Amino acid sequence: MKHLYLTLITLSALVVGCNNPKEPVNEKGQLTLLGNWAPEGLSWRDVWVWTPPGYDSSQSYPVLYMHDGQMLFDSTNTWNHQEWQVDETMERLISKGVIQPTIVVAIANGGSIYRTSDYFPEDVIPSLPEAIADSLIQNDLAGKARGNRYVDFLIHELKPFIKERYAVSDNPMDHYIMGSSMGGLISLYATLQYPEEFGGAACLSTHWLGARRTRNAELSSAILDYTAEHLPNPYSTHLYFDHGTVGLDSLYAPYQSKMDSILVANDFVEGRGMSKVFEGADHNERSWSRRLEVPLTYLLGAK
Repeated sequence: MKHLYLTLITLSALVVGCNNPKEPVNEKGQLTLLGNWAPEGLSWRDVWVWTPPGYDSSQSYPVLYMHDGQMLFDSTNTWNHQEWQVDETMERLISKGVIQPTIVVAIANGGSIYRTSDYFPEDVIPSLPEAIADSLIQNDLAGKARGNRYVDFLIHELKPFIKERYAVSDNPMDHYIMGSSMGGLISLYATLQYPEEFGGAACLSTHWLGARRTRNAELSSAILDYTAEHLPNPYSTHLYFDHGTVGLDSLYAPYQSKMDSILVANDFVEGRGMSKVFEGADHNERSWSRRLEVPLTYLLGAK
């Protein structure tokens, strides 16, 4: 999204509307920066809220929580000059009636030092051999696991704040969560920890390896085993997974295959679970933006 461009288009539409009141205005969604958050036990981060075209506070909307919020809307402000194109994709799918008008809450990560610490499924750690757990905590988690604190922040602080100020649905099954890589892992974990809070999770390029430096079979197996033991009710929660075949994504296939078997064994079939492979897709925002409509349609498809 280019903020200046959108502003100019909006002003132009308003001028035309003044000259000809009967001509419809080409509405866009609106992105609002809520400002810096400094949750106790976490590093500060920005939070944005995107409201859909025609947002009406007297209505009720589903809400989608997304991680790595600074990478979602504006490539001119991202470290790699890429973005998910969330606003453009949402507007296109909503205008076509493919998905429901939905509020998006984008939570920035807490910086490269703490991102893995925030997004790692903390309750997996006690099941690890001591040497692996110590390596993980010291080399990847900046000395302390923060995954539970991050999820608690989402559930007990951010969600009530959003509910108080925006017209979100009272039905928890209209609340969804999405992320990629480690963001995919924490989206899954949040759903395992609080299944009553989410109707579904989309986990793109899920980082089953679990960390950047500490990589071994025990760590990945522990994540999958924990997931298998804590899956929510398949009749009330939808789970989406995918991965590409290039770069880091090329390493995920055997782990996702095991996850797919776990899903089938727990009745996540026939629309309750989805797993897709995107040939030629890499591990970056450009690749995720190209297929974003698939998980959005799966979770938010017009009812």
